[in-house]
Amino acid sequence: TSQTHSFYFAGDTGLPSEFPLHHQIGDRLGPFDLSAIPIGAYEPEWFMRESHCNPAEAVKIHQSVRSRRSVGIHFDTFDLADEPREEPPTKLSDEVVRVNEEIVKMAAEVTAVADKVGIPTGMEKIEGQFGKDAKQRCKANEQLIEMLPPLVDFSVIKQGQSIESLPK
Repeated sequence: TSQTHSFYFAGDTGLPSEFPLHHQIGDRLGPFDLSAIPIGAYEPEWFMRESHCNPAEAVKIHQSVRSRRSVGIHFDTFDLADEPREEPPTKLSDEVVRVNEEIVKMAAEVTAVADKVGIPTGMEKIEGQFGKDAKQRCKANEQLIEMLPPLVDFSVIKQGQSIESLPK
């Protein structure tokens, strides 16, 4: 069987505040296996905002286009903007950690609520524990889990590296 993969190249892009461009791309064409999303040349914001995004906005784009994995582009090649050239990867890493911590916290809250209302949160041995209602409860649990956003997998590939060198 042949396997196909989908790739999204964002190019020079900003994060429109009043138009759901990236959500539309994700809804119509996503999910993507890999996306290349810009993370640099965002300062000064008043000048760069319409055509470049900062690392926090890049993470939002990653989520909006429903990318399974993204790599940061558009940084550290030329001195194009006011932010230090080494800043975008650091800010991206910090934002990925922050967003993933929020997702994990949300998952814990969903699990706590599911436990309170009797929806099993463990998928093992469901049949034996809950009898004939197991399939229905298991389906409800799967629906809860599917509503949670996936963890953000967004990396930086520095000059001279390849995507194969990144941890999986």
